[in-house]
Amino acid sequence: MADTISLSQVKSWISTNKNNFKFKKPVEYVETDTVVKENGWQSQSVEPATPLSCILYLTDSLYNHVPMSGRPGILRSTCTDLESSFTTLLKGRQFPVRRTAEAIIAASTGGPDACSTLGWNALCRLYEIQIVWFDEGTKLIQFYPNAVDEWSSETPIHFMSCLANQVWVPPSSWKQKDLGLWLANKENEGWRVKYNEADGTMEELRAIASKIDYQLSTKVVKAELQKQLGKARAIHALNSWS
Repeated sequence: MADTISLSQVKSWISTNKNNFKFKKPVEYVETDTVVKENGWQSQSVEPATPLSCILYLTDSLYNHVPMSGRPGILRSTCTDLESSFTTLLKGRQFPVRRTAEAIIAASTGGPDACSTLGWNALCRLYEIQIVWFDEGTKLIQFYPNAVDEWSSETPIHFMSCLANQVWVPPSSWKQKDLGLWLANKENEGWRVKYNEADGTMEELRAIASKIDYQLSTKVVKAELQKQLGKARAIHALNSWS
């Protein structure tokens, strides 16, 4: 497939999308939507409930303050802009043109495919952000992009619900260098944190362990070692931020 797509193709894909920017009836903001959590963290519901909506809510002051009735128009315009330009910004086999275009549309309009891994990763790259993704129902935390050990302390971090209908806002005192400790505290509270597994041959895994001073067990099987090293490598990277 070609590396570029035309605006007419984008409009065609948007027009055939079954959601076609038909959002739920807007819910007017009320003060009770904001819940103050422990240590000053806040939980805020977001409408319309889509990944792009959450990102704009946290990064675009206009979107944050515009009346609910105006948000679908901003999403529609933003999605068209992204669809017209993403092929010049997203390179590599992980971003196949047509599937990425469809994922961005779904991440804007909603529907059953709104929260796909491809959509989250594409938006992270396009907006140059890092996302801590949480599921309060199962108490699961994971990340986009997935490889936390490759995250940067200079790139903004945002906290978003797996359903793209809620964000967590940290207190003003929270710093990005605190992420490693914050994750450890969440695990102590019973949350599961999904780290990207380490990959490679046993020799390559030993090299990873040596690099981060991780003590290997002679009895652990490779599959378990990959999980352990994935977590240890991520924590080692996050700890280096401080």
